[in-house]
Amino acid sequence: SEDNKYLFLDGSVNNGYIDILPPVLMATKGRIISSNPNGEKWVQLSNLGNNHLKSSIIAKLNENGLITGNRTINYSGQYSSVIHKEASGKDTISLIEKAENEHNIQILKYSQTGLTEFCPNVQEFYEFEKQITTNNNFIYLNPLIFPHKTSNPFIQADRKLPVEFPFPESVTFAVSLELPEGYIVEEMPKAATITIGDGLATCRYMAQI
Repeated sequence: SEDNKYLFLDGSVNNGYIDILPPVLMATKGRIISSNPNGEKWVQLSNLGNNHLKSSIIAKLNENGLITGNRTINYSGQYSSVIHKEASGKDTISLIEKAENEHNIQILKYSQTGLTEFCPNVQEFYEFEKQITTNNNFIYLNPLIFPHKTSNPFIQADRKLPVEFPFPESVTFAVSLELPEGYIVEEMPKAATITIGDGLATCRYMAQI
């Protein structure tokens, strides 16, 4: 580039972008091969690109357990590449049906930007309805509404190899939920911070009224 910064691109993939390589190529370092012996050197790849998933939800809950609201999802970096692959060859109706089946919701309005372009950022927006469990005067819900993970992927009894995270990433879920009139919170999830790998990975959860 003009500022002498190295830019990385895999020309063999359709859903990549500058500084977004397939995870299989995301090694710690890459080797520059040059006809000039002085041009050969190692370059760092571990912090290549900005890989984020950001979900923002503004919703209301009524006394019958129906959640209505809107959700905005921003994908960048590797997450943008993944959503491009998932959406490749699909029309808007297929994308809506996939989201409805995956999250057990009804989508009333849907729009997206970036899916049909060669770009590192994609945004989805939809208005939705979701029915949750009620029992007498109680309503039970997961405050996240759309959990990022619904089960533990690490189910092996014995692990002989370390868990690999091919690229650094961040996931942020923000939810604002208005309760129905006359209802109060019976029990709040406890705040928690979990750190593993000497600070290499951190998860924070916080809920407040």
